[in-house]
Amino acid sequence: MAKKDGFEALMRVVAAEWCLGQRFEPDGEPTDVTRFIPPSGDVCADEFVRWAFEASSVRFDDPAPRWQRAKAEIRAAFVTYMGGETVDAARLRWAESDLPDYARMPISDPGAFARKLTKEELEGEMKVQEDWRDRLVAQHELERRAHRPWLWAPALACLVFLAWNWGWL
Repeated sequence: MAKKDGFEALMRVVAAEWCLGQRFEPDGEPTDVTRFIPPSGDVCADEFVRWAFEASSVRFDDPAPRWQRAKAEIRAAFVTYMGGETVDAARLRWAESDLPDYARMPISDPGAFARKLTKEELEGEMKVQEDWRDRLVAQHELERRAHRPWLWAPALACLVFLAWNWGWL
């Protein structure tokens, strides 16, 4: 049986890494994936993945490669953290607390999400005019990838050191 904290770990993947599983309703009230989970019965990984998308502003049938990767990763996280393909719905609950469910959701990490995107997907985010925050996150990630440290520098330093010690220099 998976640990009690398996649901929390699963929700970190859903909410923090993929920025899914939560949204604000038109009336301003927050909602999350837990409202889709029945009070009892079995829940399979595929159902949970669908509910994570339904609880977000992202269409489950969106064919974009990023969302296909998200589905696969969330499904794998479900199996890993919950201990199987199907679990009792009672295990898909937050630990006892006075906080409402939406207040326990991990904070979305747009940087973690951006690191999951391909260069082409990030460049596509730069062209979107609606959300300046997403453009800034995409721009930051593209700049981070462009400024990778020189990989040849340590190897060159090692060669110079060996050449010096062996008397070649």
